Amino acid sequence: MFLFAFVTLGTAQLVGFLCAHFCCSNEWIPLDDKTSNSSKSSSSEQDDASNEGGSSFLWKKLRQAITTPSPKDYQPLYLITMGTQNTGNFPLGLLVSLVGNISWYDTAAYNESLSVVFVYAALWTIFIWSIGLWTVRSGAKRRRIAHQKLQNANGENDRLTVEVAAVEALRHLASMDDLALATRRDEQQQQQQQQQDDEEDVVSVVRQVTHEMFEVNCSITTLDLIQHITPTAAPGFATTGVESVVVTAALPPTIPRHVVVAQALSRLNLPVAGSILGIVIALVPPLRWLFYTPGGIGLIGDGCVPLSLLILGANLTAGGLKPLLKIDPRYLLVGTFVKTIILPAINVALFFMCDYVGLLPEDRVLRIAVWVEIISPSPVMATVICRLEDYMAECATGLLLLQYIVATFTTTAWLSIFLLMYPS
Repeated sequence: MFLFAFVTLGTAQLVGFLCAHFCCSNEWIPLDDKTSNSSKSSSSEQDDASNEGGSSFLWKKLRQAITTPSPKDYQPLYLITMGTQNTGNFPLGLLVSLVGNISWYDTAAYNESLSVVFVYAALWTIFIWSIGLWTVRSGAKRRRIAHQKLQNANGENDRLTVEVAAVEALRHLASMDDLALATRRDEQQQQQQQQQDDEEDVVSVVRQVTHEMFEVNCSITTLDLIQHITPTAAPGFATTGVESVVVTAALPPTIPRHVVVAQALSRLNLPVAGSILGIVIALVPPLRWLFYTPGGIGLIGDGCVPLSLLILGANLTAGGLKPLLKIDPRYLLVGTFVKTIILPAINVALFFMCDYVGLLPEDRVLRIAVWVEIISPSPVMATVICRLEDYMAECATGLLLLQYIVATFTTTAWLSIFLLMYPS
């Protein structure tokens, strides 16, 4: 089971890497589109969607998705949304809906299939909050560097433009017989500048000599003051106030212990640590008997599905609906088509291959849990990571919204194929 989970993880990552490599260009989103023109472009696209009609607007977006590659900013989004799967709330919701609707899948079978959900959820949670978080952070860093280079290049171009304009102005003055006046004015400015430079040279020499004299006179360090100049207090006598001030200034400030502990906890990846701790507790029987109480974990797990939907809705409404119209059409098209059709088809082929080799269990209860895991769309945690890193969270949320709408139909088709293989 673990081996097949790793195989599906590697397959998803390979698909995400290929999508990021072949669907993105080498150009970043211009700075104007991210600042001043963002509201203008979103309002214009909204007006186009309302004025041109729904069909023509969708056709325009579809043609743009086919012909225009995604900007380079979308590479981390391709990796984290294409290369990950929803292994928690989506499979749990499907499995709960199947209880009682299939003759051989009852409550006991559902409890048995939760072990598969636990394996996938633990593995993918560790991966998303380690590799996925690093992917988004590195993408945000590369985009900041690219924007800084672009700003520097724009500043250099502006400077060259000003210099060219100045040269043209001088030529215009020369053509109007004002060259003599301009030359005289330049000579006066040069003389003033030369005089200022001479004064600055004199001041710099005086400062240098004064600094050298100060270094010679003040070369005694604080340690020398403590050891040689400040008298050592005899036993039974208190030190003077000046000596205590010098000793206190020489010692480094101590950091409180609670601050050190808080800094260590801030560097700890809590989702990864929690997943590893859950695996350890589940695999060690004494720890499982100590921490697991019947119904306790179930009460927490029952809130998984509504909380994830609440997070998705909060991300949708955080930036409003206008930013959703600016999402790259190719990202929406490729992300939805790959995650609902292409990647599930690849995973189903791997399912049959591993079944032929003998890597899958013979129990059909566990097999339907594996089947539900491999046909799931992107996880909601991808939008949470993008929101935490402030990196195009609206784009990831818009893709997940479209994926979950399409997954309503594609998931039904994939489950129908499984039920044809394992009829009631």
